[in-house]
Amino acid sequence: MKACASADINIWIDSSVAANWNVAQIKRRGRPPKFADVAIETCLQLRVVFGLALRQTQGFARTVLRLMKLDLPVPDFSTLSRRAGGLKLLSLKRQLTARTEPIHLVVDSTGAKIFGAGEWQKAKHGAKLTRRTWRKLHLGLDLKSGQILCSELTQESVGDPTALPGLLDQIDGPVAAFLGDDAYDGQSTRQELVDRFEGVKIIIPPPKTAVPSPKAEIKPISVTQTFFVFKRMARWLGRSKLAKDEDLEEKL
Repeated sequence: MKACASADINIWIDSSVAANWNVAQIKRRGRPPKFADVAIETCLQLRVVFGLALRQTQGFARTVLRLMKLDLPVPDFSTLSRRAGGLKLLSLKRQLTARTEPIHLVVDSTGAKIFGAGEWQKAKHGAKLTRRTWRKLHLGLDLKSGQILCSELTQESVGDPTALPGLLDQIDGPVAAFLGDDAYDGQSTRQELVDRFEGVKIIIPPPKTAVPSPKAEIKPISVTQTFFVFKRMARWLGRSKLAKDEDLEEKL
């Protein structure tokens, strides 16, 4: 027999989800659905997180409900497959529209390599690749929730300040603070942020050789202050969600 490694999995289901698990009976023609959308969504989230098949998802959800002592039925695998296609989820745009408090926007970019026939020829026949193709993926996320709010895929030659307006066009809500690396340093970037978001705090570490422009209307944050802000951010990202919510405003 093979020894199985022990694991401790902590999962809870909110009381509001359990209360709305089943669809309320309504008088209309046809057979009404048995499970509400929130029940299907919960099971599918378990499937994505743990990489399960639909049959495994059904059994795992049943086990979780039994451990929580919730007397709730579990959708079978065929129901999950059928209902997944027509599941109506709250879109990200609607979430941003409903947002009332300003967000703390963190923006950065990374390279994405394009794989094609050249990689196969190199692995199979040892052919030498003369040129590798790359794309640049620009992302912006909410520092508090970790949710990706904007994204754009560009050519590798497009700089970060050039792609920034396209990212900001995707932000509907107010922004309290903007955080980026020294690639975004410059008067044009700072002016773009000030014009779009009133009272935004811009946290961008300038290069070592940077000097304030005599025409600059916005006073940049000092290098020392920026260093300590990013140092506190690194410690903050490793903390629990409750601790993050409590001291986010204090740190930024």
